[in-house]
Amino acid sequence: MSKDSGNRTIIALLAGTAIGAAIGVGVGMLLAPDKGAETREKVKQKLDDIEDELLEKVGDIIENVSDKAATLFNGKTEDVAQEETEETEPSSEESLADKEDDKA
Repeated sequence: MSKDSGNRTIIALLAGTAIGAAIGVGVGMLLAPDKGAETREKVKQKLDDIEDELLEKVGDIIENVSDKAATLFNGKTEDVAQEETEETEPSSEESLADKEDDKA
């Protein structure tokens, strides 16, 4: 899955959740047998609950992406460190040639 496709999936998920929540609140208000103040309090509580769920899901997504990025980044830095070590260390053949030149 490409990065762009993953972003679209996340946006679609969040948009769908928000739209579903709005529809649910609207239907709940229309069908509520309670007084206006009680209904508003219930709607407020429900919106707070939905907000908490969304924030938790977004936090999980961010954590997951961060973990994957860190894993990818760490792998790249290890590759770079290995390449630098290989470039700075002479090969065994070069080391033998240097030692023979030193003896001469």
